[in-house]
Amino acid sequence: MAGHNPPLVAHVIYALTTGGLENGLVNIINRSPIGRYRHVIICITGADDFAQRITAEGIEVIQLHKCEGHDLGFYWRLWRLFRELRPDIIHSRNLAALETQLFGIGCPGVKRVHGEHGREVNDLDGTNWKYLNFRRFMRGIIHRYITVS
Repeated sequence: MAGHNPPLVAHVIYALTTGGLENGLVNIINRSPIGRYRHVIICITGADDFAQRITAEGIEVIQLHKCEGHDLGFYWRLWRLFRELRPDIIHSRNLAALETQLFGIGCPGVKRVHGEHGREVNDLDGTNWKYLNFRRFMRGIIHRYITVS
């Protein structure tokens, strides 16, 4: 179909380094039917040689190099990036990336998907009240949840 532009999925992860979540993402991208979706990976911090496992063509890996704590520059860069990319779907993974969904609210027509891939290392029993309350708050803007593990 001439002029067909497949939906853009912006995958937001903490870092593209060796790990189960990251391996799953690379497998999804590498095995996606050609032309069904376009993908971009947004790394909150950075990526290493693990990114070379991506064999699908045209996949951009964007590293935002967030500093520890509340890095206002990071939030500004992310907001601008979402407006520039205009993704159809923002797919965040794990708690570290959940807050990034807030910066996609102003993007017209965007669907927000969030995946949980196991427990946070400093909340293995899932009882941290701050994390629980933040997840409850985010339920109002997330369209779909995916759980793995």
